[in-house]
Amino acid sequence: MRTTGVVVAALAVLAVAATASAAAAAENRPPLTDAGLDQTVTANTTVYLDANGSRDPDGTITRVEWSIRTPGGDAITPACPTCRQTEFRPDGTGRYAVTVRATDDDGATRADTLYVTVTPSNGPAVSLTAPDTVDRRSNVRLTATVAGNDVPISTVDWLVDGRATNHTSLSRENATVNTTHSFDATGSRTVRVVAYDQLGRRGTAMESVRVVNATGRGSSDASSNNCHFWEQNCLTDATFRNVNTGERTIMDANGDGKITLWIDGQPVDAGDYVNTEDYAQDNGGYGYNLDELESDVMSERKRRQSSNDDSSSDSNSGSDSSDEDSDDTSGAGGCAYCTGGYAGYGDDDSSDSDAAENSGAGACLYCRLASPAATTLGLVVVSG
Repeated sequence: MRTTGVVVAALAVLAVAATASAAAAAENRPPLTDAGLDQTVTANTTVYLDANGSRDPDGTITRVEWSIRTPGGDAITPACPTCRQTEFRPDGTGRYAVTVRATDDDGATRADTLYVTVTPSNGPAVSLTAPDTVDRRSNVRLTATVAGNDVPISTVDWLVDGRATNHTSLSRENATVNTTHSFDATGSRTVRVVAYDQLGRRGTAMESVRVVNATGRGSSDASSNNCHFWEQNCLTDATFRNVNTGERTIMDANGDGKITLWIDGQPVDAGDYVNTEDYAQDNGGYGYNLDELESDVMSERKRRQSSNDDSSSDSNSGSDSSDEDSDDTSGAGGCAYCTGGYAGYGDDDSSDSDAAENSGAGACLYCRLASPAATTLGLVVVSG
């Protein structure tokens, strides 16, 4: 009987111990895991992860483990999957699910998830520094400043009027790139710089540079017989007449950005009286309707003169400029002699200019005009 009592007592002790152990285990609480706040970043930006906000209410956290699910459903890992602080760099757009799981000293676990929204990133940031006005055929320094937005720059290319002029290879995020260029033709020129990063993204910047003939250099193409009005390197503006319609056109042939008319034997800036762009012809942006422009400028001049001095003797000096006899006063007179051959001939020898002009073979490409402005250059189209 005594042996039986001892066994019963032992079993009772074991039952109490087991009950106490089970109660203790039931009281353990899992970690309070904190993955951090949701984030929004651009592609290829480093995302920093921090689980230091996690804690265990009745013990300690012994382990953390990070996992990442991409927008496409693939599993990736950060730089250190088991560190409380780590990082990763998403290269695609969309929403990434970033989960951290914490384990406490009693083996209990709990997870928390944050979401990283990745938006498209811009290409390299590019700025361009160029002078507003430069001399023709002078060496001009152009400067590009490029920032890669956490991605190294691979190439920087320069283009002038759409034509590549310089190429530079790089392998760093930020750079300042210089180049030197000499402009052969006057007028407005477009300078563009294009940068690519190692992900193939592009950044670009563009500036307009006005190229003028240098002053004080003596003779230049502007004063030679070979000036070309389409290169805006002549001494004055150029005019010509359409032999079929009789319509006269004037062009900015000297690159000064103005349209100058000859009225009463004096040069007059048409822009002082009217908006010259209202007279631009629909021919690709070249030239202005001289007949309408001249008529309106003269009318506005007379109106202003009348308002300033009703007794001005010049108030009636302007006549109907549509009359073909007004060519000489506008600087649009006949071709005195040809200086560059005739359209359709490809002949730059001006020795046969008279014969060609008289035969009506084509257009005198560039010639000096028989007008009060002896230096005026123009294009006279002859029938043929």
